[in-house]
Amino acid sequence: MDELFYDDTPERLKESVEKLENIQLEKQELENEKKELSDEFNKIKTQLNGLESMKKKLEGDLGSKNKEIIEKNIKIKTTTTQLLKSKERLKKTSVEKNEAKERIETLEEQLDCMESTNKEIKSLMNQLSTKTDELNKNKIITDSLSTLLTITNINRSDNTIFPENNNGSSVRMIDRRRTDRKNYLFSLLKMKQPSIYYVNDVDKIYQYLTNEIPEITDTIETHKNSNTEDDEKEILGRLQQREINTIVSDGIFSLLPQNDINLHIVFCNLSLNLDIFLNRCQPAFLLQNHCFIHLIYDSNADLKYIKNNYPDKDKFVEFYKDLTEIQGINTRFIPTESILSRLRMEKDILEPLCNIFQDIGMIQKKW
Repeated sequence: MDELFYDDTPERLKESVEKLENIQLEKQELENEKKELSDEFNKIKTQLNGLESMKKKLEGDLGSKNKEIIEKNIKIKTTTTQLLKSKERLKKTSVEKNEAKERIETLEEQLDCMESTNKEIKSLMNQLSTKTDELNKNKIITDSLSTLLTITNINRSDNTIFPENNNGSSVRMIDRRRTDRKNYLFSLLKMKQPSIYYVNDVDKIYQYLTNEIPEITDTIETHKNSNTEDDEKEILGRLQQREINTIVSDGIFSLLPQNDINLHIVFCNLSLNLDIFLNRCQPAFLLQNHCFIHLIYDSNADLKYIKNNYPDKDKFVEFYKDLTEIQGINTRFIPTESILSRLRMEKDILEPLCNIFQDIGMIQKKW
């Protein structure tokens, strides 16, 4: 009976508990597997999402690449077309280059011929320029001479100019000794050209000219034989710079200024001797410009002046002997009136004699 009704509940319960525990373990394993599968799924899902993004990116990149390829193909096509055209142009240029080379060689030959011709033309041009300069220079001379002849009322037929105008000399002498000196001087002054007036009495002529023509006062200057070399250079420099037009002188200029217009040397009085006259004329022949030498002195009047101012040797000897015999003249100054009274001499005769002795240092004059 006991065997028939054996109570195996504990055993089955134990077995059930064991099964339940196994089930729990399996469940736990299943849960773990589920979790692992879920994690794997999420991982795969993440990878899938990444692949989707990569796919989209690749699709975008592929589209861009396709676009670039299309553009490059277009460029290649365009470049190929341009290359073909360039080849055609290069071929054409090569032909043109050869043609140009041939033309250059031809031009070089022509230039060689032209160079020879140019040398001839240049030589002719230089000759023409020289001739033109000479013609212009001659025209200036002719015009100036024509003006001079017109102003001074000289007829071309008059035998007063030497050498004549058709001669190439740069110096011409105009003989107007038989003309009205006053009007002639005034005519020259109106020309306002550089002029040197050689006179015997500088102060007298200067005063006369400035009184007659006051407006020339600023353009006329005096020069005396007693002036220094520096004074001479200074006054000639002013004449060259056209600060003045006229110099009144009783000396000799060793050099004359170079001007771009004519220079006039005017002999208002007869020179004391031939050497002085020649020394005054000589610098004119060193000028590059033209010079006119005017003779307007009155020979008779000037000879009288020279005779009065430069007496004969015998008169000098006699005068000096009489002068030294005047009492007290060697120790003190004697009034001019006393000398005139003692020697019974006119003042205009006494003064030239005294001036000469004073110049050579034999007597002293008290001013």
